[in-house]
Amino acid sequence: MRTRQRPRRDYELIGLSNVLKTLEEAARTPNVHSVDLRKIFGQENWSGVQNFGSKGLFTEDADRRLVDADSIARFMASAFEMDMMVSMLDVLMEVAKGLQRQFRISQETIAAKLSRGIKSLPTELLSKIFQFVVWEQGENGGIQAIRLSHVSRSFRTITLETRGLWTTLHSSDAPHQLETFLSRSGLNEEFHAVIHFDRRAIAFGISHFVILCQSVISRWRTLTLTQEDHDWPVSGGVNKNLKELFTLFSKNNSRLLSLEELDIRGDWDDRHNNSGNVNYEWGSSLRTCRCSYFLPAPSASFSSVSTFIFTQDIYHPETSLRPFLEFLPAMPNLTKLDLELYSADAPVFPESPRLEELPELPHPGWPSITSLHLQLRNFHLDDCEAKHSCIARLLDVLRTPSVDELFISVGLWGLSEDELDFTEYTQKLASLSRVLLPDHLPSYNRMSYMSFKLWIDEHIPPSEPQIRDPLDSRKLIIPLDRILHVPSVTLSSFIPIVFAQDTHSDNFVRDIDIDEQHHLRELKLVGCENLTSADLKQTVDSLESLDVWKDVKQVVVEDCPRLSQDEVVDVIGRERF
Repeated sequence: MRTRQRPRRDYELIGLSNVLKTLEEAARTPNVHSVDLRKIFGQENWSGVQNFGSKGLFTEDADRRLVDADSIARFMASAFEMDMMVSMLDVLMEVAKGLQRQFRISQETIAAKLSRGIKSLPTELLSKIFQFVVWEQGENGGIQAIRLSHVSRSFRTITLETRGLWTTLHSSDAPHQLETFLSRSGLNEEFHAVIHFDRRAIAFGISHFVILCQSVISRWRTLTLTQEDHDWPVSGGVNKNLKELFTLFSKNNSRLLSLEELDIRGDWDDRHNNSGNVNYEWGSSLRTCRCSYFLPAPSASFSSVSTFIFTQDIYHPETSLRPFLEFLPAMPNLTKLDLELYSADAPVFPESPRLEELPELPHPGWPSITSLHLQLRNFHLDDCEAKHSCIARLLDVLRTPSVDELFISVGLWGLSEDELDFTEYTQKLASLSRVLLPDHLPSYNRMSYMSFKLWIDEHIPPSEPQIRDPLDSRKLIIPLDRILHVPSVTLSSFIPIVFAQDTHSDNFVRDIDIDEQHHLRELKLVGCENLTSADLKQTVDSLESLDVWKDVKQVVVEDCPRLSQDEVVDVIGRERF
């Protein structure tokens, strides 16, 4: 009797369709062309092999090694799976090669058309395009310039005539290449110098690079110091290069007269170590200073800096907080401070220096700073006691009374749903927001803008939007009395946002004139991926309960996919939208 085969349901084929989707996503992996695919897809990584450990599946005596029924059944199942995978891969390969041929035919046609179009462009425009392409590569700009010069004769002519393409000088470049770049760049171009610390630098130092560049050091516009990804605890990393560089500068009386930007990239595990001769003024035009996990010694050369960007793990305040606070006074003209901090949730060590033991701080803080960016990365909310954390210690001493713009970004490490219940989660967030918006903030009467962003800090962001559990009652509570004086506020969060009176304050309207209790006029909600109309109404209701909503003139809702325009208008009214 012939049996009728049950038709397959759509959900049973999802696994097959996901194979294609996964393959397409893998093909979009950055720099996939440089990955050793044979290593990634090696036999040892296949579960069909891993399931049998070291039993020697592919030897002549495999039949004697697999003696029990369970092992034989699993082996046969793996063999069948392998047959099916090969069958699917054969079909995929056949279809992919067919598509590849079609793409190449069209690709050649499009490339030919583009080539004709490029050739028709004025040389001056092509030169500008090449310049942008090289700048985009940063420290690898020199390599990109060489590649462009090898495309065609016409490209080579243009690249050789465009002197600005040859201004990236890298310490890892061969001497003849550096000499070529110097000759092609001409007499007036400014340079981008990159000094990299690696095994070559350990063995030979960087004097050869400095000597070759001696004639153009005064025309270095940017200087970047980098090191290998891993730490060099014995050899010194960027610290060694910086120390040697300053020694050579002092010896040769060299000065970086045109230097506008200094970028020092240490390793996350580095420990602070002052470098260089602080009495030697090696620069005078420096405007931007970027430091990652390392700080140079304070000196007069930093007095002209207006923008300071600092990345640090502040888990050990005795090795990071103190040097940072000692370094700040070296920049009296600083207007923009950008901090990216890791481990800011960690408690302050009992043996860490007390506030009175920290460097003597200027009073009333740093009035030159008008823009403060504070980004907390990998913030662990679970065990954090915000008021006793490293970030609380820092903000207690970092006073910026003239700040006009305040940007706060908190990247939480995981959702922590298993460790905290929703009520505790909300309470911890409320405590954190009070720390990040300290009680002395209302005295910053020049503030015109504040941004607060709460997000999930994951190395691999989810490929699909995360749908919030309907029972999820977590909220981000913003203490309104801390920002009553700010006219424009932007908020971004993956959970609903409400405003509240800070119950930890002595008086909600403390030190605020009764006729000017708040200045909030514009509210922006940006990138709130889970925000619904009900959540938006909660936000509005919280402002109404504090008698603030009536004075809000404009509400901007942007990039909130779960909200339609009609829903927004229904909640806030058309006159504010």
